[in-house]
Amino acid sequence: LVHKADYLRTYVMHHYGGGYSDIKRTSKDWNTFFDNVNNTDYWGNGSYEHSSGCASVNPEVCKNYKTLYQNCAYIFKPNTPFTKEWIDTLHQKLDEKYELLKQYPATEPREVIGMEKKNKEISKYPLQWAEILGTIFHDICYKYKHKLLYELPPINTDSYL
Repeated sequence: LVHKADYLRTYVMHHYGGGYSDIKRTSKDWNTFFDNVNNTDYWGNGSYEHSSGCASVNPEVCKNYKTLYQNCAYIFKPNTPFTKEWIDTLHQKLDEKYELLKQYPATEPREVIGMEKKNKEISKYPLQWAEILGTIFHDICYKYKHKLLYELPPINTDSYL
């Protein structure tokens, strides 16, 4: 279910744009932040990632974590090079794992490869936790950092799960 939500988030940001937030407390009205994206040539607005939040496997990207957005809240214009690369990379990853996903579908909402499931079996579901969202997203944030605003206040992630 988490990976389905990850896919849906990417799809909506690419095709429709708009704002996304996990169900967390926010501290400010976002209207100004929408205006600041929509009235400029920037593609997105978000808040800086913290050092422990980097989902990339690229050490260079993680070393520059302040160029990344927190993945729990942001605003994007639709159909930008950022969102196109995001959804294309996600599709490529799912295409690569398509046969394995058919053979080993997730049976638990937060399932990832190698986890011990409630029935004590080890999951063969072929995706890692951040593989189709955070890993892709942070690499693209780093690539297009010059087209991103960093104005959104950070989301309160206390009691995250």
